[in-house]
Amino acid sequence: MDDETVHLEGDIPQGLFEEMQNKFPASAEGGKRNLLRAVIDDWQRMKKLEVARATGEYPSESQASRE
Repeated sequence: MDDETVHLEGDIPQGLFEEMQNKFPASAEGGKRNLLRAVIDDWQRMKKLEVARATGEYPSESQASRE
């Protein structure tokens, strides 16, 4: 583990877990860790979109794929 990672443990409601499995089925097949990574990646994309909408500055496709 590098300095920029955090180990998480805990419980979430079963309904939320099933919702995540349905939204990210390919990641869910890879296990809970892959599913969590997919959810975090989706959340990060949503945060970037919120900033872009607020500022009116949308990154180019090549710039967005590097981030």
